[in-house]
Amino acid sequence: MKPYSANPNLTEPRRLRMLLIAAALGFLLLMLVVPLVAVFYEALKGGWDLYLKSLSDPEAWSAVKLTLITALIVVPVNAVLGVAMAWLLTRLTFSASSC
Repeated sequence: MKPYSANPNLTEPRRLRMLLIAAALGFLLLMLVVPLVAVFYEALKGGWDLYLKSLSDPEAWSAVKLTLITALIVVPVNAVLGVAMAWLLTRLTFSASSC
């Protein structure tokens, strides 16, 4: 059964769809999973005892606190600015002669 499309000439072949999905999953793996695994590998290289001992270090908690404060400030600001820019781009018209 063919997938429904308003214009049947615009449907992609199954092989192309699978290739694009594989490319997206590969990019996700490369940009998200590999760095996360590397961070945990480096953190646990000395063993669980050293890892748990480092969690009791006040400097480690200071770094975690600073990271969370930064994220709590930057994420909402980025979201507001992103929505504002998206709204502007959809409302404004651009002419080729102004470039």
